[in-house]
Amino acid sequence: MDDISIKNFEFSRFSKEKRNVLDIDITPYDLREYKIYIGEKMTHNIITCISPKGGSGNTTTVQALATGITRCGYECLVIDLNPNMNLTMVSKGRCERSNKSIYEIMNGECSFEKARRVSEYYDYIEGNVSLYRADNDFTGKGKEYILKNILTPLKEKYEYILIDAPSSLGILTINSLVASDYVIIPTEQSFYALQGLDPLYYLINEVKNKYNKKLEISGIVFTKYTEKAKIYRELNKLIEEYAEEHNLGIYTTVIRQDSNVLGAQGIEEDIYRNVIIYNFHSKLNNDYMELAYDVIDETQGDELPKLQNISYDDFMSKKYEQRVMIC
Repeated sequence: MDDISIKNFEFSRFSKEKRNVLDIDITPYDLREYKIYIGEKMTHNIITCISPKGGSGNTTTVQALATGITRCGYECLVIDLNPNMNLTMVSKGRCERSNKSIYEIMNGECSFEKARRVSEYYDYIEGNVSLYRADNDFTGKGKEYILKNILTPLKEKYEYILIDAPSSLGILTINSLVASDYVIIPTEQSFYALQGLDPLYYLINEVKNKYNKKLEISGIVFTKYTEKAKIYRELNKLIEEYAEEHNLGIYTTVIRQDSNVLGAQGIEEDIYRNVIIYNFHSKLNNDYMELAYDVIDETQGDELPKLQNISYDDFMSKKYEQRVMIC
């Protein structure tokens, strides 16, 4: 396991009842090892993260979620599809124009392998400021499927591909949704975010009906969460009512406010490394790891695989014995 052990958080959204019946304490890391041990394949998923308005923590959520998933043992690729290149900045510590980005790949000017970058935690494809003209550049027949055609072959290599999609509902966002299996909607507590949910919901359903029948909205996740003031509690209620009316799930895991994130962004620090992992008292350390567990739980399934020659208990006993011998 990693140098920093992963706590056995209880899955908080999809499987509490089932896990109580099974009476086990299983982490996504353990489940992955067990599935590999018995020869069962992982599920490969493409997930778009898109907020109803800018500044809602979408990029931070993508980076932290990708890192948390990777720390559970899964191979993860991150795509910066936003012309502001914030994800590129936090992944490599600087932000500069590149001729080997997702823009060049979508234009057919560069291959994936030439554009692939490796961070400490995950592989990523840089964004490019030229993405702002995507609506003018990508106009030909089949323009909605450009990203899907690029990412589909990569699903064999990566168990998770996360896309940081722009809040503007143009061709880039459509491409992201067409290529994806799931959509996660990071949402802050504000009236603008509430107003932005409706056009985003409409676009997702339009893409689902026209281009991608399997697309599912995984749920809304509250970011910068607080209940200190009455207005925030009222906004929570309004967003929850909207979600219930439109049959949208809301993650019980919330990402609480943390002023350290703003400081890290200001000096272009790696948010996950400097704010989350190496600050054990950070609220985000628990919040984002729980969110990673939720996403793995939903997409990989929380029930134990079919037993093949060895039970899960026997596997965990052998695993524990091996760790003791190593120590």
